[in-house]
Amino acid sequence: MFRFLLTVSFVFVMLSAAAQLAQEPTNQPTNLRKDSYNEAWVFDIKFDPAASADGYLVLRSTQPINATPVDGVAYTKGEGLGNAKVFSLSASSVVRVREVVAGTDYYFAIYAYSITGTATNTINYLQSTPLTGVLRSVEANYGNYYAALDFSSSNIIVDLKNLINPHTKIEYGDFTSTIVREFHERDTSNNRSVINCQYSNEYVLYSGNFGLGTYGYSREHRMAFSWINFAGITRGDFELEPEGCDVHALELVNNDVNFNRSNHPYGEVVTPLYTYLDFKQGRDSRNKDVADIWGARKGDAARALFYMMVCYNGKYGRNWGLDNLLSDADQQDLQLLIDMHYADLPDAFEKARHEYVFSKQGNRNPFIDFPNLVDCIDFSDLTLKGNCAQFVGIAQLEQQTKFMLYPQPASNMLNISFDAPVAETAVLSIFDLSGKLVENLTFQLQQGGQNLQINTTDLVPGHYVFAINGEVINARGRFAVAK
Repeated sequence: MFRFLLTVSFVFVMLSAAAQLAQEPTNQPTNLRKDSYNEAWVFDIKFDPAASADGYLVLRSTQPINATPVDGVAYTKGEGLGNAKVFSLSASSVVRVREVVAGTDYYFAIYAYSITGTATNTINYLQSTPLTGVLRSVEANYGNYYAALDFSSSNIIVDLKNLINPHTKIEYGDFTSTIVREFHERDTSNNRSVINCQYSNEYVLYSGNFGLGTYGYSREHRMAFSWINFAGITRGDFELEPEGCDVHALELVNNDVNFNRSNHPYGEVVTPLYTYLDFKQGRDSRNKDVADIWGARKGDAARALFYMMVCYNGKYGRNWGLDNLLSDADQQDLQLLIDMHYADLPDAFEKARHEYVFSKQGNRNPFIDFPNLVDCIDFSDLTLKGNCAQFVGIAQLEQQTKFMLYPQPASNMLNISFDAPVAETAVLSIFDLSGKLVENLTFQLQQGGQNLQINTTDLVPGHYVFAINGEVINARGRFAVAK
């Protein structure tokens, strides 16, 4: 759903049918490549100019481009053309490409054009053989950030806390000028921009600079202020504290959605009291008040809570485990948070956002970098459940290949279907959530489609982690057993 926030008057001008097009360029630009500015959420492209051209139309898409510009039409940034979007119409051979997510292939087509002075109706494109190419955005990459940690240490939760906190503080009032303008904002037609609510998936169109109050939006604390106000301070004073302005735990949402989320725990609404697009607030199956957010951001919210508990544990002399927080925190179902996390693992958008926040605050969320890390920590009181080392440095099966687990939960038999990259012998290991090895099974994988059947008859009902390890495949996943 789009919400329009201003009245726009359109004036249509009939161009003269006799307008003389400029002389068509004789050659296209060459040598498309990235320039030096290259991040997971934005990068610059560069190409060698065409001597015969006055400027270049730059199109981008996530699939091969089938668009051809029309002579006499001066396209504007953000406008759609065929299956592509206009990113530039200018004389510059260096173009900043925003609206980027991590580890994604982007297709480009660049057309040279000529124009007579500033008469846009004379624009003439060289429509044949545009400069094309595919450039991939930067993958999420934690580099050596965790290199000094020993994840097998019994002190790993404290060590993680000391690594991610303290960090550079981004002031609460700078939320709009940083992550909104530099990450969330996207260009669209008629010189407008668009953002969307991260809880309801509402899209808002606007012109000029975005303002939270002007456009009915808020900075939502994913971990509610009342849950962690151990010092008993005002909301304004709280927003001056690092935990009150930590961008890892702030979200861009519609005001009404923010108001209805209030300080309710996250949950699954069965009796709605308020609904707006993909957001609901109401009662869950326990008859408790909960907020049910857009499915594409449920895992993001859960990981933000895990991060906050570890990052600020000990502040004000308090344990930040879920059982020790204030207000309605005691209504938060921990298992549901973990289920939200695994049902919505970090996607390309969240990874790009993570890299952006890292660039500003200088700290990372370990549960985005190592999703399985949640299985060795008890977030009810922030104690260690097992050796965290086995949950680090292993690619998620969900991210590595297309796969399916069924039925879920399993009772007698679990099927794990996926595409193996090569033929090899692999060991499938099953662990309970304490990290205890339950079973090892050996399979001979063939390259391509696989269906591994696991007998779950003897497994106690609950949640399990499995690892598939061979010479090439090295992945993990999670499943549940119910009788």
